Amino acid sequence: MAVDWHRAPARGNERWRVRADLLAEYRDSLVLLPWTTELAATMPDVRARGTGTGWGAPDLRLETILRDQTAYVAHLNATNSEVALLGYGKGGKLVEAPLTNETDLRALLEQTAQAGQFPDGENGPWSWLGFELRTHGDWLGTAFGRIVATLDHANEPQVFAFLDWVSEEQDLWMFAPILESWYEEPLAWAKTAADKKPKGWKQTIRSTHWPEVKTLGDVARHALGRAKKQLVTAPIVDLPLLYGPTIS
Repeated sequence: MAVDWHRAPARGNERWRVRADLLAEYRDSLVLLPWTTELAATMPDVRARGTGTGWGAPDLRLETILRDQTAYVAHLNATNSEVALLGYGKGGKLVEAPLTNETDLRALLEQTAQAGQFPDGENGPWSWLGFELRTHGDWLGTAFGRIVATLDHANEPQVFAFLDWVSEEQDLWMFAPILESWYEEPLAWAKTAADKKPKGWKQTIRSTHWPEVKTLGDVARHALGRAKKQLVTAPIVDLPLLYGPTIS
């Protein structure tokens, strides 16, 4: 996407308007700020057609959208010592907890894995990680990598939560060494049916939609294959890594 932004000036104002829509409508677009701020300065008056985030209101100018995004990031940096995860607690309740170190992260992963909720019917028990990884700095990704590498494989909800999370395919290549080790030396859960629901879970893991998946071992195998495909081609643009160096 960052490459696309670099090419945008040569593609006309309508292309910029589409990009303004993206920035105003989607919260996660704030990760593009290192590229959009500089580039948008060349066309500050391009307007979005709406805003799902509130950024850019009322004029919806690109300059205003980026001003609001920058202010939002500053607010997050000042207040991100705690998280509020709507729908991720038992029975779909709100989870409010500190998130300042690896101990906090482990506690949150355990709590949300045990709850087994799928907010909006699309997210999984650990989907909340995506946004937090984008806004908490490198320490969170590094800590998550260590947690996965030392996962308690007797903790069924956490195993299922991770194998559900891999269906989102967020930089799976970082986890290739771990997935490779699970494939070469299958763990006790490998033959467990993928459509099993841990106690208290709302539904089965999303990874079951992958073709020919019958067991958790199949899920891990598919995730490894997808991780390797991500490793085939080097990144075109050196984007900030969510997880730090490759996890092993």
